[in-house]
Amino acid sequence: MRMPSVIIGGVVAAFLGACTTAAPQSPQSSIAVARQVTLNLPASSELTLTVDATQLLTIDHGRERHMLQAHVELRPGKVVLVVMDILGAFLFSIKYDKEIIVIDTMEGWPQTFPLEPVLADFLLAYLPWELVSSNLSGGHFERSTDDRIRRVLRHSQAVMEIRRSHAEPWLGAVEIAHLERGYLMTVETVSYSSE
Repeated sequence: MRMPSVIIGGVVAAFLGACTTAAPQSPQSSIAVARQVTLNLPASSELTLTVDATQLLTIDHGRERHMLQAHVELRPGKVVLVVMDILGAFLFSIKYDKEIIVIDTMEGWPQTFPLEPVLADFLLAYLPWELVSSNLSGGHFERSTDDRIRRVLRHSQAVMEIRRSHAEPWLGAVEIAHLERGYLMTVETVSYSSE
C-alpha cells in the first residue's frame, strides 16, 4: 500500500518540530556496527533515493519484546528516522544530513542505549548493496545472490545477519539479527512511496 509522501512528510515534520534539536555536531564519517567493526557512512552525494515509509518494528531482546512504529524519510543527501511507541508517543529521531548525525530523544531516554547503531542497522538493511558493500572497516559484508540475506562478519564469524523476504527491502519484512548485541528486530513496511 502506498501512502502519499506529503502525508508522511507532514507526520515526520510534526514529530521533529515537537522535540528539542540537539546542538550542531561535527561531521561524522563512521559509526560502530559491532566491536572492532565500523560502517563508513556514505557521502551525502551518494544518497540519491527518495522514499517515505511507515513501518512497524518488533524488537526481541532477551525475554523482552517491544513493539514500535517508525517513519522513514530518505531524500537525496539525507536520512530521517522517527521512532514512536505503538500508541504514537515520540521516543527518538535520528537525522543524517550532510555527514552530520543529529539525535533527539524523549526526556528521560536512557543514556546507556546508544542510537547510532540503529542508523547503522537501517543503512545496512535498506541501502543498495553497491553503496554499503565496501564501506565496512574491521569486518566483511557478504550477501546471497538474490540479495535477500546480508551478513556482517568479523574474523569469519557472523556478528549480524539481515534477512529480507524480498530483494526489494520496502516490500515484505526485514529481520535484523544482531548476534553480538543479542537482539532480533523485525521490520514490516506498512506503506511506502518512492520516486
